[in-house]
Amino acid sequence: MLNRVASKTNEVRNSILTLLNLLSENKRYITHKYLPTSLLYVLSAYIYSLLRGVKDSILVPRLGAELISFIKFYGVFPATIIFFICFAKLANNLTRDKLYYCITSFFISFFLLYAFLLNPYQNYFHPDLSHLIESFPHFKYQLLMIENWTVTLFYIMSELCGTVLLTLLFWQFANDVYSITEAKKTYALFGLIGQLGLILAGLVQHSVSNYFISHPNTLEAWINIMKGMMISIAMAGFGLMLLYRWMYKNVLQNPEFCSRQHNVETEKVRLSIKESFKYVFSSHYLWLIMVIVFCYGFGVNLIESVWKNQLRLEYVTNSSYSAFMGKFHIYFGCTSIIVMLFGNYILRRFKWVIAALCTPVGAGSTGAIFFSLLIFKDLFIPFINSLDLTLLKVTILFGSMQVIIFKSFNYTFVDATKEMAFIPLDREFRTKGKAAVDVIGGRFGKSFGAILQQIMFHTISPNLSDLTNQICIIFVVVMSLWVYSVLALNKKFTKISHEE
Repeated sequence: MLNRVASKTNEVRNSILTLLNLLSENKRYITHKYLPTSLLYVLSAYIYSLLRGVKDSILVPRLGAELISFIKFYGVFPATIIFFICFAKLANNLTRDKLYYCITSFFISFFLLYAFLLNPYQNYFHPDLSHLIESFPHFKYQLLMIENWTVTLFYIMSELCGTVLLTLLFWQFANDVYSITEAKKTYALFGLIGQLGLILAGLVQHSVSNYFISHPNTLEAWINIMKGMMISIAMAGFGLMLLYRWMYKNVLQNPEFCSRQHNVETEKVRLSIKESFKYVFSSHYLWLIMVIVFCYGFGVNLIESVWKNQLRLEYVTNSSYSAFMGKFHIYFGCTSIIVMLFGNYILRRFKWVIAALCTPVGAGSTGAIFFSLLIFKDLFIPFINSLDLTLLKVTILFGSMQVIIFKSFNYTFVDATKEMAFIPLDREFRTKGKAAVDVIGGRFGKSFGAILQQIMFHTISPNLSDLTNQICIIFVVVMSLWVYSVLALNKKFTKISHEE
């Protein structure tokens, strides 16, 4: 057994060394194309990861994890639809570089506005709706969203920004400058280097939160924490625009690095909004990709809702919750690096379908362990108590492990295989189709999970702790649908790749 493990380890090492040797044959390829693209990923992942931890730190300790599903349905999903409409119109009227600058600047401006105005003076902006909440208890969470509208708006913008900068804009640019052959060699390593962004985000959030956590004024400490983290996001955003500008001029327009020639000054995809939806949703190929994105968003929403409900019981203040999320992202980034080392080996040595199946199979297996611990907790309590531990701490530990595995597999396998599936398509499909799949598909997956949770809140129990059994059953169904979609897409992807 040990010899087999050692053999596999050597194969992974040799695979990486072979790739590095291939890259070293052309140093200009590394310095002008590969490393700048990796740095784009690092900065995008930093913003995405930091916002992911901050938005939960603002919301969960104060208002509860149950409110997340309502915000995703009533806030995030409609905002995503509006954004997609605006994105399609801007894509018809702006060159791709101006489109990138416009969207990035918009998000930077909002987060600075929140840190220096909306958050410090939120008591002046929030209306008192306590009397309405008492009169209409069935609309408690909707009224809480309105009462705490600045928090709701920050959560919505954080969800949009992370998805747009990393999932949409970065991969759209990468798909324009890399061929399928290059993608099989480099896409997994993009994520490997990009995990530095996750680790850096965790270090910043954990360090800033711990620095102010001992402050006697809890509210003032949290205001200072938010200012520090939002300034770092703005700096990363400016870095993204400068780096994108350099690659736009020196890589995308250079035939030495980009085999796909584009008229970048005038190339615009001109489709109306109605034509865009019709064009996208008439493709069975894109539908299968969208189902995969949907299943990931749906599945991770189910897992995180149960996990965050446990976190709220342990970390009751914004600062302590933020410090934990910072530490969580450090472990998340380190684990993702390890997973990606083996993921690159799988992408290079096995067929596309094997890599695409790793996430639903792996997430389904670890999810079974996590839910078993919650559902059959009475069986585990005597053993846990014998170790001088509490059930809450153990569930938080295993829940954190489950989320880390789920998302690290997503970065390694889902992102790489999904983006490879887009490469053989034409420019219109890769632009408008990708926007619909990534933004609409991902948001709809999470919003659909939010709808089901709201139904269960009203029909079964208003507490997430009482819905573990039902959520477990839904999770199994979603993972099964994911596997079916991958198998169906594999047939089409193999055919279209050979044709190209």
